Amino acid sequence: MTQRLLADTRSRDGLRDAVADHRTPQDRGASQPLDLIAQARARTAALLARPAPGHVPPEFDASIRRDYPIRLA
Repeated sequence: MTQRLLADTRSRDGLRDAVADHRTPQDRGASQPLDLIAQARARTAALLARPAPGHVPPEFDASIRRDYPIRLA
């Protein structure tokens, strides 16, 4: 149980580090203010431009999209 918890924590930390911008305002510079909405839109556009991952079977994906309103963009 402890090994799995440790692995799950490392996985979440890796995701957080990959998505978050940990730079200080000084590191970003005055010309790059922290605009979370613009960053989120840019990140969403970049993710949607990539090919869809093949790890979810198409029939399962279809059932999720049928049962839940998926709104991207």
